[in-house]
This record gives sequence, structure tokens and C-alpha cells, in this order.
Amino acid sequence: MNFPIALRRLGSLLCCTLLLSAWQCGGDEPGLDCLDGVVLGPDCGVAANAGYFIQLNRAIPEAQTQVNSTTGAAEYVISAINVPAAYRQAGRELSFRARLATQDELAALGPVITLCPQHGKIMYLENISSSPCR
Repeated sequence: MNFPIALRRLGSLLCCTLLLSAWQCGGDEPGLDCLDGVVLGPDCGVAANAGYFIQLNRAIPEAQTQVNSTTGAAEYVISAINVPAAYRQAGRELSFRARLATQDELAALGPVITLCPQHGKIMYLENISSSPCR
């Protein structure tokens, strides 16, 4: 057996194993895309009271950042269109995954009310639960 070739193959195998491990670790870990939130109330800027403001436990790029006037802390808020009826009360806690609502999902709501200011992107919730993220 040629020792330098075997050593090179072992090095290549080790390198590939490390790269594969790093790639897997950088992927979706359980709970990373899960968000915890609290319902703040209806979004009057979305058609037929279909949207609700939800304050998130952490920032995401789609959230609007605002400053709490009492505490001075940053708060992250989204507007979601498919909040189940059981969660449509201010103060209700929920966990979910969120994505931007599609044009078809928005069109199905009907015309948007223009009396209220637009508060950013409208989200669609998935995997809604009352259990907190892990």
C-alpha cells in the first residue's frame, strides 16, 4: 500500500466529513424558524378585519420594529392574515412559523381598507400552536 496516497485519501475523507457536518449544522435546526408571539389586536388596514397584529419574541426581517413608549425596549410586530378564531384576542399567546402572504392569499381577502396606515408586509402563519417554541 502506498502510504502518501492512503494519507491523501484519508485527509479527503476527513475534509468531506467535516464539510458535510458543517452544512448539516447550518441548516434548519428544530425551533429556529418557530416564533413565539402575542396577539395585539386587529389590523384595521387589512380587508374585513382579516389581519391581526402580533408582537414577536425576536426580530425577523419582515417585522416592523417599534419602540415601547413606556419601557423604551424594541418590539417586533407583524400583521398576519390567517390567525385562527381561537387566537383573535389581545394578549393571546401563540407559536407559529411565518412566511409572506402570496398575492392570491391577499386577493382572496377582498379590497384593502385605506383608512389605516400600512404597517409593512402581511404574513401568513403556519403550524400554529399554543405551545411555546423549544
